[in-house]
Amino acid sequence: GSDVEDWEFKSTIYYVSNAGDIPTLCRKVVDQGNSVGVTTECLVEGVERFHIDFGIDPDANGRAESYTSATIDEDNVDEIVSARIYILVRSPDIDASYTNTKTYDLGSSSYNPVDDQYYRRVFSTTVLLRNIVNLRNF
Repeated sequence: GSDVEDWEFKSTIYYVSNAGDIPTLCRKVVDQGNSVGVTTECLVEGVERFHIDFGIDPDANGRAESYTSATIDEDNVDEIVSARIYILVRSPDIDASYTNTKTYDLGSSSYNPVDDQYYRRVFSTTVLLRNIVNLRNF
């Protein structure tokens, strides 16, 4: 009927590639055009790690009551309303006069680089997920 909306499905996988000297955030995009193909793009050099915690809203009030990186399954996928994204970026070169002894907080995960000479910084943001399932509450 006229009330039906078609949403294009686009699968994108983000990952950190350690193929070269500098870790790099890359992605693989599955193209659903005339023939299925996969495109690989490297986006940002220096991204050493990233982590995502999902905001869970069990009482359907539109606000996340807790965040988790636990496995999401079909029983609780409709409770996800937001995501906290953490990205750890590393300098491309070492500084021989510096020893990094810090532990980096990436939400429900942490990272300790074991006394190396790279500078690092964590960037984070929280985003609202506009899943079709979640729109039923508003």
